[in-house]
Amino acid sequence: MKLEINGTTYETPPGFEDQLIDKLWERLQRLYETNIDDFLKTGLMALTRAMLVREEISVRAKYGKEAALVLRPPKKADPTLFLASLYLPKIREDLCHVTAHITLEEGDRTCTDLRITTKNLDQARGQLDSDGSARVGQNDGVGLP
Repeated sequence: MKLEINGTTYETPPGFEDQLIDKLWERLQRLYETNIDDFLKTGLMALTRAMLVREEISVRAKYGKEAALVLRPPKKADPTLFLASLYLPKIREDLCHVTAHITLEEGDRTCTDLRITTKNLDQARGQLDSDGSARVGQNDGVGLP
């Protein structure tokens, strides 16, 4: 991950992404446990469990039973948090392609602008065209003079 502050780019120290992911994970768990009422949590668990079962069946058909077991949450575990935890390694891996652009006012060093950008690694991840019929990535240049 890189930080760009007032036009100067800095590399983050080793382990920064891990610390950031750990803090985000702790915050997500705390918010999930304290800010979501039990009725909604129960609905989310049922929906998540159904999604995981569907994926497990698909993975079992393609790669076998052992590979599919990865998608099965531990006994008594919340399936919603389990599903979120499955994405953590990918998020951690993708953070190395992220740059946070920060603009600070010189006098009091307050942040006046914050933007997050990523490297365009895969054009298939581009934005959907407004009519919904074609995929147009932000850097494709499609339709530009």
